[in-house]
Amino acid sequence: MPQFPFPRPEKMSSEATATASPEQLPKLLETKGSAVKELAEDPEIQKFFGLDEGEIKAVLSDVGLSTEGLIISPQFQSPGFGDAIDRPLIKVSDLETTKASLKHELKHGLHYAICKSLFEAPNNAESFQLLVENVLGDEDFINYLRSKGNEKQKTMFASIEALANEPPSPNAIGDLSWKLGALTYQHAFFVDPGLCESAASFKDEGHLLIVDWINHAFGAMIPGDQYLDGYGNKEYQETFKNASPGQKALLIRKSGYSRWKFFGKYDE
Repeated sequence: MPQFPFPRPEKMSSEATATASPEQLPKLLETKGSAVKELAEDPEIQKFFGLDEGEIKAVLSDVGLSTEGLIISPQFQSPGFGDAIDRPLIKVSDLETTKASLKHELKHGLHYAICKSLFEAPNNAESFQLLVENVLGDEDFINYLRSKGNEKQKTMFASIEALANEPPSPNAIGDLSWKLGALTYQHAFFVDPGLCESAASFKDEGHLLIVDWINHAFGAMIPGDQYLDGYGNKEYQETFKNASPGQKALLIRKSGYSRWKFFGKYDE
């Protein structure tokens, strides 16, 4: 599951076979290492996210694991959300967390890494301006963050807002890339949760496919935009794979977003 700053139904798990505990963390870390290796060495994953083997290993090595709290399904948390402070984190399930589910959460981490990379590139000032216009300027998103976000998110937002009040240098933008990337990633889920979930479910394996069937059955009863329609959605995945990094980050206000028009597939 992604980090999610907005209300959503909890994803049901068909992989529940055992109770997790801190003593299991060494085994989970070993499983995570194997999952990272498989993702990084997969040419299809590299092409899909636009990252090479070394980049994937580097960004995913920074993703921590936590067994604290009561979590039914594993959940990826980008910095500033939940228990993640200054690095991305996967909260593992109190039930069994398999390699397949870890790989799913790590792919959310790769999407966050794409957002973060925009503010580390030589043209990061352009990306920062797009963030100011389309993330800080997205009134619906910011109002929701201010009213429903946690204190970490609000503090992070305040520091980014302060940076926007004076023309920042490329170095200043780069120094805050992890915060800028996190806010951009969280905003992407606000704009199009289905597309974001399609990215994390690319090449999902095993029992997660059963979870997908259960989620769609329950998701059909929930009105409005949601992430469930994106799980395993081939059309969404093809769109994401062919998109530019800026498009993958969904740097557009939700009120002006039209999926297929934004990705240049056709006018709506």
